[in-house]
Amino acid sequence: EGIVSNYPKRADLWNVFIDMELKTGNIDNVRRLFDRVIALDFKPRQVRQFFKRYLEFEQSQGDADKVEEVKNKARAYVESRFV
Repeated sequence: EGIVSNYPKRADLWNVFIDMELKTGNIDNVRRLFDRVIALDFKPRQVRQFFKRYLEFEQSQGDADKVEEVKNKARAYVESRFV
């Protein structure tokens, strides 16, 4: 937690942190991490990768409503940045 707080723009550290939380199996913490990271000001290419991982996570761990929620967040991100 402290490392990503000190270096919030390091996508590689966020990926390691997400991987660590995935290994613990705490689904709510993983969701909170994904929500935090997609709200940060990363380059669109990096955000796309986080959304892709988030969607894959929800497809394997969540339900149809959670998958749709991630898709809606991705749409809102694109609309807010590019429209």
